[in-house]
Amino acid sequence: MNTTITPLNFLAGSETLGASLEGWSLDEAPHGAPERTFRHHVAFSSAFAAAPLVHLGLAGFDVSNADSARVVTRAESVTASGFDIVVTTWLHSRLWRVDVNWLAVGSAS
Repeated sequence: MNTTITPLNFLAGSETLGASLEGWSLDEAPHGAPERTFRHHVAFSSAFAAAPLVHLGLAGFDVSNADSARVVTRAESVTASGFDIVVTTWLHSRLWRVDVNWLAVGSAS
């Protein structure tokens, strides 16, 4: 029986996303505000052989205390060379900053 073991590659990082970045509108919450989303691309320092598994962790946030803290983070558009962090909020929640930790696990190229 032949068993092939593929070496794994692990990459990790932290991203601070907030009002100083172009396109950030999560700090605006007009009355009856619909869902608002911000997208940020992360490029890996070295490419994987194929799209890796990406885990995100919400490490912190700066949010208005005038309403509930509503925030969702997810990884989208994952490729061998990078992925997008998508941050979403809704209703009257106002976010000034979101800190996200990430871990990518996949086959080494």
